[in-house]
Amino acid sequence: MMRLPPLRQGGRHPPPPIPPEEGPATPEQVEVTLTPLRDVGALEREWRALEARADGSVFLSWLWIGAWLDGLPAGTRPLVLRGTAREAISGVLPGSVVALGLVLPGGRGRLAERRLFLHETGDPGYDALTIEYNGLLIDRRWHAAAMTACVAGLLRRIGAARVVRLSGLAEPTATALARAAAQAGGGVLRRRTTTVYQVDLTAIRQGGGGGYLATLGAGTRAALRRSLRLYAALGPLTVQNASTVEEALAFYAALKNLHTARWSARGQAGAFASPAVDGFHHRLIARAVPTGMVRLCRIAAGATTIGYLYNLAWGGRVYNYQSGFCCPADNRWKPGLVSHCLAIEDALARGDSLYDFMAGDSGHKPRLAQPAEPMVDLLLLPSARLAHAAEALQAIKAKLSRWKRPMWPAPAVAEPSG
Repeated sequence: MMRLPPLRQGGRHPPPPIPPEEGPATPEQVEVTLTPLRDVGALEREWRALEARADGSVFLSWLWIGAWLDGLPAGTRPLVLRGTAREAISGVLPGSVVALGLVLPGGRGRLAERRLFLHETGDPGYDALTIEYNGLLIDRRWHAAAMTACVAGLLRRIGAARVVRLSGLAEPTATALARAAAQAGGGVLRRRTTTVYQVDLTAIRQGGGGGYLATLGAGTRAALRRSLRLYAALGPLTVQNASTVEEALAFYAALKNLHTARWSARGQAGAFASPAVDGFHHRLIARAVPTGMVRLCRIAAGATTIGYLYNLAWGGRVYNYQSGFCCPADNRWKPGLVSHCLAIEDALARGDSLYDFMAGDSGHKPRLAQPAEPMVDLLLLPSARLAHAAEALQAIKAKLSRWKRPMWPAPAVAEPSG
């Protein structure tokens, strides 16, 4: 017979003892491995399970990663960077995966054997997909510990002769990676920093009136209102989100044609020139439109097409990935401004929290959105001494490039309106 503890005054049993407060996980409690990818199906199951416990971007979703894996250039051999829990902490059982990433050897030229890439290949054609908000997929409850452990484990396994290129990192991710590298005796070199532009939809809702247009500068607001009136004279302004895969592929084809025509007129190939990139988008659209992650939309005035937007929706955030616009000769018509304005209003109506133009300083972004934390490209180096030397060399090159500039600046080239 089980004995009960003695009754306290009042006839109630004493409460059970309170367990000691559980502290956060430490890097020592994460086991890190770097192994060849052999079973994509098993990785998908691990990735999707971790995805539900992580705060990764759309570019770290299995929908994106799986479509990307299926189109890797021939001969590419991905390595799986995996962190697993050694102990039960924060509801995570021992052996559970708490961090995942895909590291690929690649690149071109005599240094190719020394380069590794995170969620890129080193092939410029396929990497034209331009991943942003990159990083490791990490259980939110183990984030600091798993980040530190994985960076240390990666540095140990790549050896002194290799570097890892980390492209498209949000500033907080870049800072966390740099801190983890320093703790492991390594270092990082910043290769590029790019401004990100965003529209805070939650703040607009809480603003107490005025809506999105009230957040814009006077000049942009006037140009947009004039263009909206011109288009409205052709018919009702609408945003039509593709509801089926077939419709989305038709919108994608139209967007691609408009996008390519515009870039060809400027002597450039555009974002969809590579067959591998085009194949990726066909796979992603087929898999992600039914989930709502891909939003391909046609913006129109009555029967007249204004443009198409290729947006990605994930976790309440709308990422503007690509676009294609019908550009009239009359500069008063602003198809790009109008298309994004109507898509932002649509996102507000849907309850989304952020409309993200992502990295780059194209002319429309600073007009329609506010600058946010930048996007950063890093090189992860195996020693702090090597990182300091590379940083010094980079500074010398920057000074030399300034000295070589012409005395008089070249005339500015106007961006196409839109």
